[in-house]
Amino acid sequence: VAAGVGLLVCSALLGSRRRRAISMRTLAGADELAGSTPGELITGGIYATIRHPRYVELFLAVGGVALLTGTLAGYVIWLAYALATYGVVLLEEAELRRRFGAVYV
Repeated sequence: VAAGVGLLVCSALLGSRRRRAISMRTLAGADELAGSTPGELITGGIYATIRHPRYVELFLAVGGVALLTGTLAGYVIWLAYALATYGVVLLEEAELRRRFGAVYV
């Protein structure tokens, strides 16, 4: 229980820092969807330390719930989330390298 609550608290703290660093408009990809600009690379706040804080935040939250429930289904969902997110991160990394080049790398 303590580990599950700890992961949920860490997730909430990380989410708070992420929300201070990035707007909902940027998070939703509004600029990219509008095709108006390539967007801007965010390097401040939590993004100076963690490249994908949204994914880490959710990984911690799903893990916290899995530990609190203590069910096989919870652990399977946590593993599935981790594997799916890894695939998404690989795709996103390629796109960000293409869009921002050496500045991103």
